[in-house]
Amino acid sequence: MALSQWPVTGIIILAFLTVMTGSCEPTAVESVRDNIFDPQNEEFIPAAPTNIRAGSDGTNVRVIWTINTEHADGYLIEKSINSTVDFQEIARAAPDEDRFIDESGRFGVPTLYRVTSFVIRDGVFKAHPTSPVGLQTRATFVVLPHEIAADGSGIEIHWRHFFQLHNGYLIEVKVDSAPGWELHTNYRHNVAEDNSYSYWYPLDGSEETIQFRVSPYFDTDDGYTIIAGYLFPIVSLP
Repeated sequence: MALSQWPVTGIIILAFLTVMTGSCEPTAVESVRDNIFDPQNEEFIPAAPTNIRAGSDGTNVRVIWTINTEHADGYLIEKSINSTVDFQEIARAAPDEDRFIDESGRFGVPTLYRVTSFVIRDGVFKAHPTSPVGLQTRATFVVLPHEIAADGSGIEIHWRHFFQLHNGYLIEVKVDSAPGWELHTNYRHNVAEDNSYSYWYPLDGSEETIQFRVSPYFDTDDGYTIIAGYLFPIVSLP
Protein backbone atom coordinates (compact mmCIF):
# COMPACT_ATOMS: atom_id res chain seq x y z
CA MET A 1 0.00 0.00 0.00
CA ALA A 2 1.38 3.46 -0.85
CA LEU A 3 2.01 5.83 2.01
CA SER A 4 -0.61 8.20 0.58
CA GLN A 5 -3.18 5.46 1.02
CA TRP A 6 -2.47 4.92 4.77
CA PRO A 7 -5.05 6.24 7.11
CA VAL A 8 -4.00 9.23 9.22
CA THR A 9 -3.95 7.10 12.38
CA GLY A 10 -1.45 4.71 10.81
CA ILE A 11 0.91 7.57 10.01
CA ILE A 12 0.72 8.83 13.59
CA ILE A 13 1.50 5.36 14.99
CA LEU A 14 4.46 4.94 12.64
CA ALA A 15 5.87 8.29 13.66
CA PHE A 16 5.53 7.39 17.35
CA LEU A 17 7.35 4.07 16.87
CA THR A 18 10.10 5.79 14.93
CA VAL A 19 10.68 8.21 17.79
CA MET A 20 10.67 5.41 20.40
CA THR A 21 13.05 3.12 18.49
CA GLY A 22 15.21 5.73 16.84
CA SER A 23 18.59 7.10 17.78
CA CYS A 24 17.47 8.54 21.11
CA GLU A 25 19.46 7.22 24.12
CA PRO A 26 17.45 5.02 26.52
CA THR A 27 16.77 6.28 30.01
CA ALA A 28 19.91 5.71 32.16
CA VAL A 29 19.63 2.89 34.70
CA GLU A 30 21.44 3.31 38.01
CA SER A 31 24.56 1.18 37.73
CA VAL A 32 26.66 -0.59 40.30
CA ARG A 33 29.13 2.29 40.07
CA ASP A 34 26.41 4.76 41.04
CA ASN A 35 24.72 2.73 43.77
CA ILE A 36 26.81 2.63 46.96
CA PHE A 37 24.27 0.24 48.48
CA ASP A 38 25.10 -2.43 45.90
CA PRO A 39 27.51 -4.98 47.43
CA GLN A 40 29.49 -5.01 44.17
CA ASN A 41 30.19 -1.32 44.43
CA GLU A 42 33.77 -0.66 45.46
CA GLU A 43 32.50 2.01 47.88
CA PHE A 44 29.98 -0.33 49.52
CA ILE A 45 30.09 -0.62 53.33
CA PRO A 46 27.83 -3.17 55.06
CA ALA A 47 25.26 -2.09 57.61
CA ALA A 48 26.63 -1.93 61.13
CA PRO A 49 25.43 -4.41 63.77
CA THR A 50 23.01 -3.18 66.40
CA ASN A 51 21.94 -4.19 69.90
CA ILE A 52 25.54 -4.78 70.94
CA ARG A 53 25.93 -5.79 74.57
CA ALA A 54 28.60 -7.27 76.81
CA GLY A 55 27.98 -9.22 80.00
CA SER A 56 30.11 -11.09 82.50
CA ASP A 57 29.65 -14.61 83.82
CA GLY A 58 32.21 -13.92 86.54
CA THR A 59 35.12 -15.35 84.57
CA ASN A 60 34.73 -14.33 80.92
CA VAL A 61 32.78 -11.72 78.97
CA ARG A 62 30.26 -12.59 76.25
CA VAL A 63 29.83 -9.93 73.56
CA ILE A 64 26.63 -10.29 71.48
CA TRP A 65 25.26 -8.30 68.55
CA THR A 66 22.43 -8.33 66.00
CA ILE A 67 23.41 -8.93 62.36
CA ASN A 68 21.96 -6.39 59.92
CA THR A 69 23.58 -7.43 56.63
CA GLU A 70 24.23 -10.47 54.47
CA HIS A 71 27.19 -8.89 52.73
CA ALA A 72 29.84 -8.42 55.44
CA ASP A 73 33.19 -10.17 55.18
CA GLY A 74 33.21 -10.47 58.97
CA TYR A 75 33.05 -8.60 62.26
CA LEU A 76 35.86 -6.74 63.97
CA ILE A 77 35.84 -6.86 67.78
CA GLU A 78 37.80 -4.17 69.58
CA LYS A 79 38.39 -3.55 73.27
CA SER A 80 39.54 -0.70 75.47
CA ILE A 81 40.60 -0.95 79.12
CA ASN A 82 40.64 2.09 81.41
CA SER A 83 40.09 4.38 78.42
CA THR A 84 37.28 5.58 76.20
CA VAL A 85 39.41 6.16 73.10
CA ASP A 86 42.27 3.65 73.01
CA PHE A 87 40.68 0.63 71.27
CA GLN A 88 42.67 -2.37 70.11
CA GLU A 89 41.59 -5.26 67.91
CA ILE A 90 41.15 -8.49 69.88
CA ALA A 91 39.36 -10.74 67.37
CA ARG A 92 37.53 -11.10 64.07
CA ALA A 93 34.32 -13.10 63.78
CA ALA A 94 32.88 -14.82 60.71
CA PRO A 95 30.05 -13.16 58.75
CA ASP A 96 27.43 -15.49 60.26
CA GLU A 97 28.60 -15.16 63.86
CA ASP A 98 26.78 -12.90 66.29
CA ARG A 99 28.83 -13.37 69.47
CA PHE A 100 32.33 -13.52 70.88
CA ILE A 101 33.66 -14.71 74.25
CA ASP A 102 36.51 -12.69 75.72
CA GLU A 103 38.61 -15.16 77.70
CA SER A 104 41.61 -12.86 78.08
CA GLY A 105 41.19 -12.32 81.81
CA ARG A 106 42.10 -8.67 81.31
CA PHE A 107 39.44 -6.22 82.36
CA GLY A 108 39.31 -2.82 83.99
CA VAL A 109 37.09 0.12 84.77
CA PRO A 110 35.86 0.95 82.26
CA THR A 111 36.02 -2.02 79.92
CA LEU A 112 34.52 -1.10 76.55
CA TYR A 113 33.88 -3.10 73.38
CA ARG A 114 33.19 -2.14 69.76
CA VAL A 115 31.81 -4.49 67.10
CA THR A 116 32.02 -3.43 63.46
CA SER A 117 30.86 -5.17 60.28
CA PHE A 118 33.42 -4.81 57.52
CA VAL A 119 34.33 -5.62 53.92
CA ILE A 120 37.74 -5.67 52.29
CA ARG A 121 37.97 -4.25 48.76
CA ASP A 122 41.34 -4.48 46.99
CA GLY A 123 43.02 -4.88 50.34
CA VAL A 124 41.28 -1.85 51.84
CA PHE A 125 39.32 -2.34 55.07
CA LYS A 126 35.93 -0.57 55.00
CA ALA A 127 33.57 -0.29 57.94
CA HIS A 128 31.08 2.02 59.58
CA PRO A 129 32.13 3.31 63.02
CA THR A 130 30.04 2.04 65.93
CA SER A 131 29.60 3.34 69.44
CA PRO A 132 31.32 1.43 72.25
CA VAL A 133 29.37 -0.54 74.82
CA GLY A 134 30.43 -1.04 78.41
CA LEU A 135 30.86 -4.28 80.26
CA GLN A 136 27.66 -4.87 82.20
CA THR A 137 28.92 -5.50 85.70
CA ARG A 138 29.25 -3.62 88.94
CA ALA A 139 32.65 -2.47 90.12
CA THR A 140 31.56 -1.30 93.55
CA PHE A 141 33.27 -1.85 96.87
CA VAL A 142 31.12 -2.29 99.93
CA VAL A 143 33.30 -1.87 103.00
CA LEU A 144 32.22 -3.84 106.05
CA PRO A 145 33.35 -2.86 109.57
CA HIS A 146 36.98 -3.56 110.34
CA GLU A 147 37.76 -5.49 113.49
CA ILE A 148 40.60 -4.99 115.93
CA ALA A 149 41.70 -8.06 117.84
CA ALA A 150 40.85 -7.89 121.52
CA ASP A 151 44.48 -8.46 122.53
CA GLY A 152 45.77 -5.78 120.17
CA SER A 153 47.73 -8.29 118.09
CA GLY A 154 46.12 -7.47 114.78
CA ILE A 155 43.40 -5.81 112.80
CA GLU A 156 41.03 -7.48 110.35
CA ILE A 157 39.55 -5.59 107.41
CA HIS A 158 36.50 -6.71 105.45
CA TRP A 159 35.11 -5.76 102.07
CA ARG A 160 32.77 -6.91 99.35
CA HIS A 161 33.63 -6.38 95.73
CA PHE A 162 31.23 -7.01 92.86
CA PHE A 163 33.73 -6.81 90.00
CA GLN A 164 34.78 -10.44 89.80
CA LEU A 165 37.00 -10.35 86.74
CA HIS A 166 40.29 -9.89 88.50
CA ASN A 167 43.12 -11.98 89.93
CA GLY A 168 43.85 -10.50 93.32
CA TYR A 169 44.24 -7.45 95.55
CA LEU A 170 47.12 -5.21 96.43
CA ILE A 171 46.95 -4.33 100.12
CA GLU A 172 48.86 -1.22 101.10
CA VAL A 173 49.24 0.39 104.51
CA LYS A 174 50.07 3.80 105.87
CA VAL A 175 51.17 3.81 109.49
CA ASP A 176 51.01 6.95 111.66
CA SER A 177 50.23 9.23 108.70
CA ALA A 178 53.39 8.29 106.81
CA PRO A 179 53.93 10.34 103.62
CA GLY A 180 53.52 7.38 101.25
CA TRP A 181 51.88 4.01 100.92
CA GLU A 182 53.79 0.81 101.66
CA LEU A 183 52.87 -2.37 99.83
CA HIS A 184 52.08 -4.94 102.44
CA THR A 185 51.05 -7.93 100.34
CA ASN A 186 49.83 -9.13 96.98
CA TYR A 187 46.71 -10.95 98.08
CA ARG A 188 45.67 -13.44 95.39
CA HIS A 189 42.39 -15.19 95.84
CA ASN A 190 39.62 -17.28 94.44
CA VAL A 191 36.40 -15.40 93.88
CA ALA A 192 34.29 -15.69 97.01
CA GLU A 193 30.81 -17.06 96.55
CA ASP A 194 29.19 -14.04 98.22
CA ASN A 195 31.87 -11.57 97.06
CA SER A 196 33.00 -11.06 100.66
CA TYR A 197 36.67 -10.88 101.57
CA SER A 198 38.74 -10.28 104.68
CA TYR A 199 42.39 -9.87 105.51
CA TRP A 200 44.22 -10.11 108.83
CA TYR A 201 47.02 -7.58 109.42
CA PRO A 202 49.30 -8.24 112.41
CA LEU A 203 50.22 -5.31 114.65
CA ASP A 204 53.53 -4.95 116.48
CA GLY A 205 52.14 -2.61 119.11
CA SER A 206 54.00 0.50 117.98
CA GLU A 207 51.27 1.84 115.68
CA GLU A 208 49.08 4.72 116.81
CA THR A 209 47.06 4.98 113.63
CA ILE A 210 46.82 2.84 110.53
CA GLN A 211 45.10 3.12 107.18
CA PHE A 212 44.59 0.58 104.39
CA ARG A 213 44.23 0.87 100.65
CA VAL A 214 42.89 -2.17 98.79
CA SER A 215 43.15 -2.30 94.99
CA PRO A 216 41.87 -5.18 92.83
CA TYR A 217 43.99 -5.96 89.79
CA PHE A 218 44.21 -8.30 86.82
CA ASP A 219 47.35 -9.99 85.57
CA THR A 220 49.17 -8.76 82.49
CA ASP A 221 52.38 -9.76 80.73
CA ASP A 222 54.08 -6.81 82.42
CA GLY A 223 52.87 -7.63 85.92
CA TYR A 224 49.43 -6.35 86.76
CA THR A 225 47.04 -3.51 86.07
CA ILE A 226 45.02 -1.97 88.87
CA ILE A 227 41.29 -1.85 88.23
CA ALA A 228 40.19 0.46 91.04
CA GLY A 229 41.06 1.16 94.62
CA TYR A 230 39.34 1.76 97.91
CA LEU A 231 40.71 3.88 100.73
CA PHE A 232 39.76 2.64 104.18
CA PRO A 233 39.33 5.28 106.90
CA ILE A 234 42.13 5.97 109.33
CA VAL A 235 41.91 3.69 112.36
CA SER A 236 43.10 4.92 115.76
CA LEU A 237 44.50 2.00 117.68
CA PRO A 238 43.91 1.50 121.40
